[in-house]
Amino acid sequence: MGLKVKLLRSSFDKVKPMANEFVDNFYENLWSDYPGSKPLFEKVDMKKQKAALIGSLVHIVDNLESPKLEGYLKGMGARHNNYGTEEEHYGWVGASLLKSFAYFFDDEWDKELNQAWTEAYGVISSLMIAGASEALEKEETTVNETDIRAYTIKLCESLVSEVLDEELEALVKDKARPKIKKMILKTLEEESKKLLKKPLTA
Repeated sequence: MGLKVKLLRSSFDKVKPMANEFVDNFYENLWSDYPGSKPLFEKVDMKKQKAALIGSLVHIVDNLESPKLEGYLKGMGARHNNYGTEEEHYGWVGASLLKSFAYFFDDEWDKELNQAWTEAYGVISSLMIAGASEALEKEETTVNETDIRAYTIKLCESLVSEVLDEELEALVKDKARPKIKKMILKTLEEESKKLLKKPLTA
């Protein structure tokens, strides 16, 4: 990642003993400086939320050099879609975190520390945003496939009825319907899958 891992870890070690006070201060900053964030936590158990934030920060700092961290952060970003998190909110969180770090470090919070944590959060938030975006794209694809399948089945029913009504006698109609329906459905589904794989053009 090109981050100052040693500096990040040594500085975070100083925050760990007062982790509860740190996250309390973080949420105070977030809600005070960005009132629009408050509604996102209206139905949240804040005791659990604060514990989860501490756990996430510890895990991230402990795994700054692990190749698995990217997947962890992308997964976390994907889950945040369910909480109503938007890209703008990551900037709010970053500013509030840095403000809390500055508060607890007081005079020790210098340009080097500020830059190290700013860069670290930039990488973290970028991966989370990427994970959130990828999850939304996957969800949209799934929805599209579901919609197309539903439309295909409806179209199939209509085509089968039309063909049978026009071409077959009443006696043959009931026997032939399942087979013809199956054939049309299979063909339409194959074609819809081909369409999904083709890139969209203007």
